[in-house]
Amino acid sequence: SQDSTATHKQLAKKLSAICERMGSKNFTAALVTLIQPLLLVSKKHRGVEKVFRFLRVFCLELQEEETITDLINVCLDFCRARDKTVRYRACEVTSHLMDTLPCEDEDDEEEEDPHRAAL
Repeated sequence: SQDSTATHKQLAKKLSAICERMGSKNFTAALVTLIQPLLLVSKKHRGVEKVFRFLRVFCLELQEEETITDLINVCLDFCRARDKTVRYRACEVTSHLMDTLPCEDEDDEEEEDPHRAAL
C-alpha cells in the first residue's frame, strides 16, 4: 500500500481521464472488479482504508454523476450480502460515495433519496 495520500488528487485526475475514455459502464465494471476483494478484509487495514479514501477523492474529482450512481448501486447490492464483513465494507464504501454526490435543496425533503432509503 501507499505510504501517504499526498498524490491522491493527482492520480484521481488521471483516473478521471481514463474513465471518460472508457465510458461509464465499462469503467464501473472494471472498478468494481478491483474493489471486490477489498470487501472481504475483515480487520481494519491501512491499505484498504487508503483505497476507500482514494475512491472518495476520485469521485469528488469525477464530473460524471452517472458513474458515481452506478458505483453506489453496485455497493448497495453488496450491502445485501450474507457475509457480515462484505456488508460492513459495502456500507462503508457507499457512505464515502454518497458524500461525494452534490447536495440537493433541503426543500425537497418530500422526495426521499432511494439510495439513502436503501441504507
